[in-house]
This record gives sequence, structure tokens and C-alpha cells, in this order.
Amino acid sequence: MGEASNISWTPGPWKWWTSNSWRRLARDDSRGGHFAWVLEPIRQNDGHPDCLVSEADMGLIAAAPDLLAALIGVVAVADRSTVEFDAARAAIAKATTPVSR
Repeated sequence: MGEASNISWTPGPWKWWTSNSWRRLARDDSRGGHFAWVLEPIRQNDGHPDCLVSEADMGLIAAAPDLLAALIGVVAVADRSTVEFDAARAAIAKATTPVSR
């Protein structure tokens, strides 16, 4: 599959991590890639909870429902037996299956 040019968001795959009762989203480096937090909870100096996330990752997360709907639509009207459509069906399944904790 083609890579997006000028990627500014954290490349995947992403994986949820839980520790100390905090959930974190990180790049899954199990394939030998670079580890990076995507979304990490923090406490501000004044004690208020917040999260660290890049503007690029915020944009991708916010677009996820639209991207999923568009992908479902494309697969529905143009499904093929190709590596790309296999990846699309796998992504749809991943996005529509609850994450176990």
C-alpha cells in the first residue's frame, strides 16, 4: 500500500496500554519500529487532568469516524480480491471490534 507523503501524524500501528490506572495510546513497536506515545494522560501543574497529543494526531483521531465510514462505503461498492482490499477489510474489522483491557 502507498504511504502518505509528508506524514506528520504518528505512523501506526497503534496499541492501547494500561498502567497505573491510566490508559495510553502508543505506536506499537513490536515490529522493530520506533516507540512513541500518541496520546498520554498527564496532570497539569495545577492538578487538572489533561493529555499530551500532537495536533497532527488529534486531526487523525478526529477524522477517524469519517475515514471509517468512507472506507466501508468504498469496500461496499468496489470490493476486490487484492492485498489493498484485504487490508481495508482488516482495518474495518479492527475499528469495529471493541478493544479488550
